[in-house]
Amino acid sequence: MVSQLLEGVYAGAANPSGVSSFASATSTTPTIASDYLPANSGWSGMDGSGGSLAWMFADGWAGSGYTLSLGVPIIPTDSTGDAVGTLAAGATGAYNSYFVTLAQTLVAAGESNAYLRLGWEFDGGWYAWSAASTTDEANFAQYFQQIVTAMRSVSGANFGFVWNPDVAAFNDPSYNVSLAYPGNAYVDYIGLDAYDQTWVTPQTPANAWDETTFPALTAAQQFASAQGIPLAITEWGVATRSDGHGLGDDPLYVNDLVAWMKDPANNVAFESYFNYDVTGQDDAITDGNFPNSLSAFTADLGGTSSSDSTTTTTTAPPATTTIPTPAASSNGTVPNAPVSLGAPTTMALDDEFNTGSLNTSLWSPDWFGSGSVSNGTVMLSSNVSVGANGLALQLNSPQSGALVSTNPSDGQPGHTGFEIAPTPTDPVFVEFEATLPATASGTVANWPALWLVGQTWPEDGEIDLMEGGYGYTAYHVHYGTGMGTAQGATVNDLSGTHTYGVLWTTTGFTFFYDGADVGTVNVALTSPEYILMENSYNSVDPVVFPTTMYVRYVRVWN
Repeated sequence: MVSQLLEGVYAGAANPSGVSSFASATSTTPTIASDYLPANSGWSGMDGSGGSLAWMFADGWAGSGYTLSLGVPIIPTDSTGDAVGTLAAGATGAYNSYFVTLAQTLVAAGESNAYLRLGWEFDGGWYAWSAASTTDEANFAQYFQQIVTAMRSVSGANFGFVWNPDVAAFNDPSYNVSLAYPGNAYVDYIGLDAYDQTWVTPQTPANAWDETTFPALTAAQQFASAQGIPLAITEWGVATRSDGHGLGDDPLYVNDLVAWMKDPANNVAFESYFNYDVTGQDDAITDGNFPNSLSAFTADLGGTSSSDSTTTTTTAPPATTTIPTPAASSNGTVPNAPVSLGAPTTMALDDEFNTGSLNTSLWSPDWFGSGSVSNGTVMLSSNVSVGANGLALQLNSPQSGALVSTNPSDGQPGHTGFEIAPTPTDPVFVEFEATLPATASGTVANWPALWLVGQTWPEDGEIDLMEGGYGYTAYHVHYGTGMGTAQGATVNDLSGTHTYGVLWTTTGFTFFYDGADVGTVNVALTSPEYILMENSYNSVDPVVFPTTMYVRYVRVWN
């Protein structure tokens, strides 16, 4: 749960060592590995039946720690190149069983959170699922709906479904890409494939960007913004083409595209560089043929973790923690520590949210600026307020959520950058009281969360005291490298007003809901952590708009 531009790469089929080599060559930390399911082995080669995908998962990506972004061939061919289906038949649900099998394969392989690029580059004519006519586009949209519905029916599935044309499709006057759009209920991300190629004259890097790439990106961003769906740059790369229409070693393209992706206004959730040479086109930025582009790539994306802001590069957390003077509670006294739960007795922070306004010297009403993105939700400071019910965090849509954090430590006057961490002799106890948003049946709505996080994710850790999901609440601790490792459990603590606490020592965590011990995670984390509260959206959770999460207090003893 970090506001970020996630980084990824395609480095060859089932090739985690290739991703690692790319990371070393570019000084980057990709957390997403792109790959493609077989498109020429029929349905059984694509869906994993009979263990047909063991080479990719059990013998390939298993245990790598990367989140997969998978190209899914929705109309495979047989070994002779003949298509084994049609878009029209797919639109009727004729192939749903194959996608149920695929979902089961992915869940069993531990890839239940993969991004799935269903029928990528459908606007072109080079794949069997080409949707070049208006009829094909309509069938493609209906087929996409069938696939998503089928795959979501599988227990444990938490896929991110990506609708993925080429970026040029949005700026093609002869093609209406919107006719192939399946609707917001079926799309989690709008993916774009955007290579450095052009047919303008003269064919210069500046003309290529100004007349080809940038106008198409702008049109795509406008479409995605109208839908309220985040973008992903699912394939991109410098290009040397055999037909001469690639710009070759072009650092301008790298600099401009990375800056565009990092701009919060464009709402780009992740990117994946295509670091591979194919017949007729070279894109591998590490193959020695693109030295200037490689230098630009490393300068633009190297040396940062995937948890960095889309606009801010963070540094290592400070060795000491700034502690503001504890505020008095609503009855004029500092609350007593819950010593029966193991809390220390020195209060480091107490905000009862009873003054009618947010204490902006302690809290930032967004993380990296209003309009930044966390968990696919645009966070707006206008959705944060303090009133009779405490701190109110309102969620109106995927384009209109709310987040409050003690980060930043940005040097601004009065900003404390409040952090906490235990020592061997001084544990930390954090407690929130909150009223969670609810569905009509009383389950937790959307994706509310009360959590702590360090400057570098996941190495510095993430501590979720309460994270809503699938209608329930859960606690988690994230740590490690790459996409990290998570430990925790779901707690059947439904919507309503409850307290959520954690006792944090140098050897682990004990979580408390309404003062009751609900579980422990024995992981040693001692890096300083910020405090965050947010109300965000996830399409797999029960969705209710608008909703508000109220936080009655945040208390820290240290």
